[in-house]
Amino acid sequence: MSLSIAILSYEWLVAGIAIYHFQSTWITIIIAFMLLDFAGYWLHRIDDKINFFWNSHIKHHSSEEFNLAYGLR
Repeated sequence: MSLSIAILSYEWLVAGIAIYHFQSTWITIIIAFMLLDFAGYWLHRIDDKINFFWNSHIKHHSSEEFNLAYGLR
């Protein structure tokens, strides 16, 4: 549901809120991927280290068997 809202509102957000528009090139996509991966890594580390965030993150680490479904929850 939230992905649908994000996709449908993307054009409006870019037109109304974006401060700067990047040209879509391969290097831009690679840099964006690396930045998102880096941010995801640090958010996961924060979830693991800070007790307040750990309380909602613990289910991610609670399974005895690891697979993609457990990794993404």
